[in-house]
Amino acid sequence: SVHLESPKFTKFGRDSGRLDFEEMIASEIAGFSSIFSATQEVSIDHRDVKIDVFGDVAVVTSFPLIAGTTPNGERIEFKLRATGVWVKTPDGWKIAHEHNTQTPDIVHDSFPAAQAAIRAEMLALNDIDNDWDALRAAHLQSPKFTDFGSGLERHSFEEMIAAEITAISAVKDLAVDFRDLKIDVFGDVAIATSFPHFTWTNEDGERDGMHRRATMVYVKTADGWKIAHEHLSAPETSAG
Repeated sequence: SVHLESPKFTKFGRDSGRLDFEEMIASEIAGFSSIFSATQEVSIDHRDVKIDVFGDVAVVTSFPLIAGTTPNGERIEFKLRATGVWVKTPDGWKIAHEHNTQTPDIVHDSFPAAQAAIRAEMLALNDIDNDWDALRAAHLQSPKFTDFGSGLERHSFEEMIAAEITAISAVKDLAVDFRDLKIDVFGDVAIATSFPHFTWTNEDGERDGMHRRATMVYVKTADGWKIAHEHLSAPETSAG
């Protein structure tokens, strides 16, 4: 209700073109859902607000600071430059145009929406279950893709796919728990490190497992976040 529900409404988002009212609503719901799924106790501090009124139109500029806490207790925050153009209507002042720009600090900013998206992509790896098209789609299909397995060779994309199909096909009910997952985002590139615990059903029908260390480098593409590099340690321990 704070926005002008009209064909005259416009918004410039961070990663999109010009949005109309319905597109803005959908975008903001998705954006805040991502932020709240990755952080707790989120606050928005509209700093240095300046309001300039021109009759029935006002230009509001500010530097919002959005802050929160990750589930592991890490404090995160990121800053925006925000322009809001308000118009006076019979129902009060409404936002007719928005333009928000993030000025990212790739070293210090946490990028919670990106963290949440990458975490979701990693959890989805558990649902691949012999869906080789999904396995391919999770990775960057490019000459820039690299993979270190447990041997002494570096795999290309196709070599990695062949090796993973062989490994996954050899076991039943494979599952992975990315323990102590840490996702560090540097703009359009992210490093995800964890201590994954792999479990599967062996030939005797019993659950077996192993621990490894994993480094996964993600890059943001037009089709979402993709794995550009993988490095798994050799199996370190076994567990039933």
